[in-house]
Amino acid sequence: MLVPVRRPGIAPAPALLAPWFADVTLLRYDDGLVVKEVEPLVAYVASVSGWLDEDGLAALRPLAAGKLARDGAIRLAKDTGLLVGHRRARRN
Repeated sequence: MLVPVRRPGIAPAPALLAPWFADVTLLRYDDGLVVKEVEPLVAYVASVSGWLDEDGLAALRPLAAGKLARDGAIRLAKDTGLLVGHRRARRN
């Protein structure tokens, strides 16, 4: 069974960096993929962070083929951005 993985994304990053950097700003980059074929989707999934092992990738193929047959494309959102901050002054 394939279960969607929810990761926190980049949104909490400024708060995580705040102890070390001042004025952390997140500049978002609107990004995503539209995939219209099964194998490029499988290759993408295989390339990112080990989401699925070989059995999972094999299970993905018929699911993706069905979704593509119904909808014509699969849209993948990506949470991308640039974090800008200034190093906090050292305390002596």
